[in-house]
Amino acid sequence: MELPKMSQRDKERFFALTDENMDYIRTRYNRINRWVIGDLVRRSAYRYPDKPALIFGDRVLTYQQLEEAANRFANALLDMGLRKYDRVAILAHNTIHHVITWLGTAKAGGIYLAINYLLRGKDISYCINHSESRFFVVEDALFHLVEDVLSEMPGVEKFIWSNEGEGRPAPEGWLEFDEWYEASSSEEPDVKIEILDPVQMTYTSGTESLPK
Repeated sequence: MELPKMSQRDKERFFALTDENMDYIRTRYNRINRWVIGDLVRRSAYRYPDKPALIFGDRVLTYQQLEEAANRFANALLDMGLRKYDRVAILAHNTIHHVITWLGTAKAGGIYLAINYLLRGKDISYCINHSESRFFVVEDALFHLVEDVLSEMPGVEKFIWSNEGEGRPAPEGWLEFDEWYEASSSEEPDVKIEILDPVQMTYTSGTESLPK
């Protein structure tokens, strides 16, 4: 990673430990010093770019390919207006799209929320509304679990269709996962992330009451 050249003003910031200067230093060297979920694949891609990282059926992604895919997803979210700590929910099995959503959300500074696919209807809409999720990825094979309660999720701004379950086309008005995120840059997004930032939310199954 090559850092931009420092101006005289930037150099002066290293000689006075004010809150403003410390924030500048942390931001400038954030991607070098941090140790966060979103960087796990980047570090592996640097060492083992061509080794298999993810196998799903007959598809194989190397660490470099997975890193680029996660970056594209992160940039696609940021292009849609994702702000730090915004929730990105996903209802899907263990698929490539699911892993990309997890890592990409972490890279963008968002919070990943995996919805338990054993839940149904109103329990799912409760999780979405309670978490204040702005983006919701749904696998085609699980669409029937939420089809009747989509209108009960007013806070969701974008619904994203994953076709890795049954290969079905996206409903009208939905973003198609691959077409949407692959149009974005594969470069690492310029987002300040720190080890104490929240990155994931989890709800219980709600067997005796609403999920918690």
